Parts: sequence; C-alpha cells; structure tokens
Amino acid sequence: MAEILTHKSVPITTKFFAETPDSTAQWFFTSIGNRMSPEARNLFETYSKLPAEEVESHVFKLRDSAFEVRPYPCIGVFQFLQLHLKDNPAYPQILESLKSGCSILDIGSCFSQDLRWLAHDGAPTDRMYATDLVDGFFDLSYDLFRDRDTFKAKFTTGDCLKLEDTKTPENQALLQLVGPHSAEGGVDIIHAGLLLHLFDYPQQLQAIRGFISVLSKSLAASIIVGNLMGNQTAGPLKVAWGGGSVFYQHNEASFRRLWKEAEDATGTEWDLTIVIDDFSSSRDSGAIGASQWPEGGILLDFVAKRR
Repeated sequence: MAEILTHKSVPITTKFFAETPDSTAQWFFTSIGNRMSPEARNLFETYSKLPAEEVESHVFKLRDSAFEVRPYPCIGVFQFLQLHLKDNPAYPQILESLKSGCSILDIGSCFSQDLRWLAHDGAPTDRMYATDLVDGFFDLSYDLFRDRDTFKAKFTTGDCLKLEDTKTPENQALLQLVGPHSAEGGVDIIHAGLLLHLFDYPQQLQAIRGFISVLSKSLAASIIVGNLMGNQTAGPLKVAWGGGSVFYQHNEASFRRLWKEAEDATGTEWDLTIVIDDFSSSRDSGAIGASQWPEGGILLDFVAKRR
C-alpha cells in the first residue's frame, strides 16, 4: 500500500530551478525523442502494464504535472526516463543485497524511477525508502508507475544538507524512519542520482557527511552510489537555469579529493570507484547534461564501499 509519511515540502536553500513553470524554457522539451530508453519503455509496458500506444501520452501528462509542482530542468527534459542506477557498477550487488533483506534510501528521489526498476528486477520494496525536498512528487510517482497498491516503499520529505543535525525539524520524519536511532538503525545502501552537482563544494561535503551519518553501523560493507554532472576541468559553475546559482562541477581527481575530506570529517574509510561518461557514446544525448553543460561536460558514476 502507498505510504507517504509527511506532506510538507522542505524550504529550498539552494536555487536550482525557475520561480514559475515556463513551457517556453529551453529545458522544457516538447518531444520525448530519444529520451525514452528501451528499458524505460519496457518498465512502463511490463511493470506499469501500460499499452504500448499509451506510454508517451501518459509520460507527457505526468511530466507536465510534475513541472507545475516544481519546474526543475531535469523534469522538463524527461531525465526521469534515464534509469541510471541499473548502469552503476554496483547494481548487481545492490539488487542481490535487497533480495537478501538489506535496505536502500533514494535521496533526491523525485519519481523514484530507479527504485521501480529494482522492483521490476525482483527486489522487495518493503525496505525501500525515498526522500525529496518536494512532497508532491511522491503521489505523482504512483500515478506515473501505476503501482499505488503494490509498491511498499516509504516516502518522506527531507533535506540532504541537514542529515547530520538530528534536531532539524525538516528531517524528523526521515530520521525516525532511517536515522541511526530509528528501528532500522540506519540504512544499508544510499542512492543519490543526479543530485550532488546541484550544490557548491561545501554543500557537497555537507551532503556526503550526511549520507554517511544515516548508514547502518551493523553492516560493515555499506554502499553509497550515484552519479553527478561534472567537467573535465573541475571548478565552480554559474548556471543560467539555476537562477544564477553557483554549483561545483567535478572531474575524477576533484571528486576523490571531496570524498577524502568526507572520510576525514567522519572518521570512516571508503573504497571509491568512479566511471566517467564523456558523452561520446551519449547514452544521455539531448539531456540537460549534454545540452546545457559547458564544453568538457562529463557524467561521473560512483560507488563508495565502506571498508
């Protein structure tokens, strides 16, 4: 059964979207084009039981509804049709761990499409958790995947930049679910897809420290996985579509340096694997990463395993 544990969106402290929905914006695509991967189509047809001829109209309808809730560029360009987690090097291990009873927290979950792919691959959903700043996405995700009565994951709002502060009001529902003092005692796996690049360098460090703080202490080999837009030349980036916000874009060396700072700050040790996609084969052709990021843009997939 559907379970949404809080219905209040968290105040936005980092600006990465327009003030109001704008269907004329360059990141509001009027055609899905090659954004619908074969795997995404398969997910809608087999998991959501949508007739093939209805898939695109259904996706358009829910994309437009989500853009009204919060006009994120990633929603405008149908980024949720890209199932990134399945391409992560740790995906087979994650899937088997979930089948063995481990838990996962999807941070910045939006439509929770990667959790649905895990469910499609046979992972049980009762120990899946998802959090986002915006509560409106949770209901829309049930509508998008038509699984309100079968998807057992728990949804709640939360702020990934404040996970270390156990007294932060915005994260109380989340920490009661998966915090170190919850019944779960922390989570085993964290997924942060296309999230970290939305922050500046100190905020990225703050977020990773927060991820580590909610991991289970009982599982030695906890995993944090995800991906982020970056650049072959690391450094700050001011983006027009972020209301003038300054994000930090990484290359492999700078991301390793960031992770080492998180290790030092938390007293933990990790084995970090990074896979770079320079868009030459462009599985994301037409994505905001390829079309709006500066020359030299890359995608970094990462796997961090606690020692």
